[in-house]
Amino acid sequence: MPQRETKNTFTKTKMIMKKLFVVSLAALSLAACGNKAQNAEQTTDSVMAEVVEVKEIALAKTYKGEIPAADDAVAFIVSLQLEDGKYTLTETPKEGKSKDKAEVTEGTYVREGDMLTLTSKDGEKSLYKVKEGALEMLNSDGESSATPELYTLKAE
Repeated sequence: MPQRETKNTFTKTKMIMKKLFVVSLAALSLAACGNKAQNAEQTTDSVMAEVVEVKEIALAKTYKGEIPAADDAVAFIVSLQLEDGKYTLTETPKEGKSKDKAEVTEGTYVREGDMLTLTSKDGEKSLYKVKEGALEMLNSDGESSATPELYTLKAE
């Protein structure tokens, strides 16, 4: 009898070891899969970030357009030059007594996504939306006008 008990104990121990091995193997497999999923997610995020960077529209150095005046009396010929974080905005009345007398504003600009913020040396801010080959002038709340095509400067 003692030999048979030893054999049963050995068989039970062997079965327990097999079960432990299978459970350990399963746990390792799950851990590895979780790690791969996390790595895959990180890789996907980094690839998406690169794609977003590629899709960002490059800024031209010069934009020009004809913009209506607030009172619709006179239109302005507008030229905006951007370079190395600085800008020069030239606004020249198209008609009237001030015709050909340009008003020049200089300052710095910052781009955040598709928004361009100009800050004059006096601290006044102007907002523009970056579009393909153009900049759309926005109001102080960052909203488009009812007729955005009238307030768009085209890249040169």
